[in-house]
Amino acid sequence: MRIKINVAFVQQPQFDKRQMTQALGGALIAFHPLAADLVDHLHRVEREFAQALSF
Repeated sequence: MRIKINVAFVQQPQFDKRQMTQALGGALIAFHPLAADLVDHLHRVEREFAQALSF
């Protein structure tokens, strides 16, 4: 059985985001818990997550 991954969260991508996205077949969202403006950062993550799940 194969599982499709739609969205993966990473703290900080160590590899090329484009290559990782292609390998997963889904979206890759980088989350930085120590972002200078955490509230704005969380809003960006929320938008990316919503966009990745919209079909």
